[in-house]
Amino acid sequence: TTNLFVSGLASTTELRANTAYFGGNVGIGTVSPASLLHTWSNGDNDLTVEADADNSGEDDNPRLVLRQDGNLVNSIFGTMGATAQYTQALANTTFIENKDTSAAASIQFVTGGSTIGGTDGTARMTIRADGKVGLGTNSPVELLHLASTTGSIGQEIEAGSNLNAYLRLGELGSSGFEFLYDGSNNRLDIGGGTSATYSPYISVTRDTGRVSIGTTTS
Repeated sequence: TTNLFVSGLASTTELRANTAYFGGNVGIGTVSPASLLHTWSNGDNDLTVEADADNSGEDDNPRLVLRQDGNLVNSIFGTMGATAQYTQALANTTFIENKDTSAAASIQFVTGGSTIGGTDGTARMTIRADGKVGLGTNSPVELLHLASTTGSIGQEIEAGSNLNAYLRLGELGSSGFEFLYDGSNNRLDIGGGTSATYSPYISVTRDTGRVSIGTTTS
């Protein structure tokens, strides 16, 4: 049984201390590797990258680095230990990062493609280097930008039975306004206050359409 197969093994293989060089495609579990490294299994197939195995250095983190354009562009997928190594990092967190030394780097999530690296997929979500997120657009102009070129667009906030769904607008850590659907009373409340306490100023009863100002009783 062949567990490791290397295409072109005879003429382009070098084995040295702590280093191995293979000139052809490498197959693990397959004798027909379709790429430089091809792992194959009839069952589950895991790729394990382990760092800080002795649990002694929280700066020792596992990462998968994808390089392009002569190492000018890097895409990084990894796990952050207890030590924060980037702005607003959280300990023991999975992260995705894009670095571009020549231009602003972005991250896109693509669906609908039928081939790897094909042109028939569509970017559904884009995160620009300035932190702006676009859904349906690759050029968001606000922190969250929703767009559609094929029809109507909306946003739904749905809570569980008899629970509340709300949207709050305000200053960081300060006061603002709240639009709240009161699921237990079937009522829309528009109010203001602080991040901890909001008081309704205008209420609209769902089933009757009655409007109350300064009270929730209609």
